[in-house]
Amino acid sequence: MNEMMMQMAVPMNLGGLIGLFGGLILGLLGWAFGRHMQRKNRGVDERADIITTRAKSFGWNILIPAILLAWILILLFEGIGLSFFVMMALFVISQIAYICSVIYHNGRN
Repeated sequence: MNEMMMQMAVPMNLGGLIGLFGGLILGLLGWAFGRHMQRKNRGVDERADIITTRAKSFGWNILIPAILLAWILILLFEGIGLSFFVMMALFVISQIAYICSVIYHNGRN
C-alpha cells in the first residue's frame, strides 16, 4: 500500500510544480504585457507611480497583521515546526526589507 501511494504522489507533485511554475511564468508575462501597454498609451507617469506606491503601502499594512495572525495560528494548532519557521522567516525578511527601504529613502532626502 505504501509503495502504491508513493507511485501516485510523484505525478501529483510533478503536476503541482508544473502548475506553480506555469502560473508564475504566465503571471510575469501578463505583468510585462500590461507594463508594455501602459508605456505605449503613456500610462506610466507620476500619478501612476503615486497610485502604485499607495496601493503597495496599503497591501503591506494588511499583509503584516495577516502574517502575524497566521504565525499565531500555526503556533497554536501545529506547534513549533517547519511551517512556523517558514512564517517566521517571511515576517523577518519583510521587516528587514522595510528597514533597509527606510534607511535608503531617508538617505536620499
